[in-house]
Order: sequence, then C-alpha cells, then structure tokens
Amino acid sequence: MLGRCPWLAPQYLLPQFNYRETQAVAQVMGACLAVRNSVWQELGGFDNKFFLWFEEVDFCKRVNLAGYEVWYDHHISLVHIKASSFSQISATARHRYFMKSLVRYLYKHVGLVSAGLVWLLSRPWFIVSYFYDHIISPKTSQAD
Repeated sequence: MLGRCPWLAPQYLLPQFNYRETQAVAQVMGACLAVRNSVWQELGGFDNKFFLWFEEVDFCKRVNLAGYEVWYDHHISLVHIKASSFSQISATARHRYFMKSLVRYLYKHVGLVSAGLVWLLSRPWFIVSYFYDHIISPKTSQAD
C-alpha cells in the first residue's frame, strides 16, 4: 500500500537496505522479533490499539526512545507468508485497518497535524472503495 505513496514508501520499504550486513535499524518486521523479556515488560509490549499494521514499528520506536537499540541480523532467516492471517478480509477492510494504524502511529509519534492530514486525504479512497464493495460488486467482495 505504501508503494502507492512515493514520498513515504522509501522511508518504510528502504530500497537501498543492505540485507547482507548485521546493523542497527529503526525497526524490524514483527514476524521475526526477538526481545529481552525485561525490555518487553518495561515497555509494555505491543500497543494493542494497533491492529495488523504498525504494532512492531511502534514498539521498535519505543525501544529506541527508551535508549535501547534495534538490530537486524543477516544470519537469521525466516520465511514470512504475507497476508495469511487476514486473507479472508476484503481489500477495502485491509486498507482501512492499514490507514487506521498509520494514523494512530502518526498521531502518537509525529503529531495531530500529520495524522489529521493523512486521515483527511484517505477519505475519498474509502468512499469509492466502499461504493465498489457494497454497491457495484457486493457478491465478489469478501466480508469486512
């Protein structure tokens, strides 16, 4: 979804990232995250107000803010089957969850103006996609 946002995608997807080097990073994928129990307890784990997206981004941000480091280790390998946990959810619902988590993250870590702007700019897409899912093609659209 961020691929459609050229100003935001490079910061999130890191196209120049060297996957053959162990290094300190701002965040790692939540599908393969190892954390000291003491740090997990101190920071309260994942914020349960995030759903499906940005929970690990938020956690890693809080790890860094608490003075710890987040590391990517190129020696560790894991196959992450993307979208298997929510493959039954419609594209509209997935986008809605993504945007809700993005807006929550921006509000929490950047500020109200950024969060409000992203929320406002996403409204037209939701109107069009809702109309498509519920009026034009309700039978082929999966349950929200």
